[in-house]
Amino acid sequence: MSKEEHQEFLKLVNAHRAVLYKVVNLYIDDREEREDLVQEILLQALKGFPRFRRESKFSTWLYRVSLNTVFSYSRKNENRKKAEADLDVPIYESQRSDEAAELYYHIRQLDDVNKMVVSLYLEGFGNKEIAEITGMSANTIGVRLHRIKETLTEKMNQRS
Repeated sequence: MSKEEHQEFLKLVNAHRAVLYKVVNLYIDDREEREDLVQEILLQALKGFPRFRRESKFSTWLYRVSLNTVFSYSRKNENRKKAEADLDVPIYESQRSDEAAELYYHIRQLDDVNKMVVSLYLEGFGNKEIAEITGMSANTIGVRLHRIKETLTEKMNQRS
């Protein structure tokens, strides 16, 4: 990778750094693991950057790299994940309202595919862009989002 490509990569990553943290925060509860996983995502993105064709936005590509890395990590650590599944460790609790912390708790309980879809939606991506990232159809994304919203609304209403 040339010096110019490396500088471009650093500039783009810094502009879209929040993507990394949003993805990692939805999938990993432990703070040290999150930090390690962010580093792993950055490494994978750096390795893959020369193959980034610029046919999509950098943020879309970075989401895909982030999600693939998180899923790979999750598969490798499945036993540990099962042992910790019952823990309720809100992320950055002091920065969120109780309602937001509860919402993120319920989002973390979704299966990996639905968690990915809702995280992209919360990031502001439309159905077409989410479909591009996930490889699903835009119609499928719309149906999933509708069902996810119903599920989350039901869970949030149960606390009342």
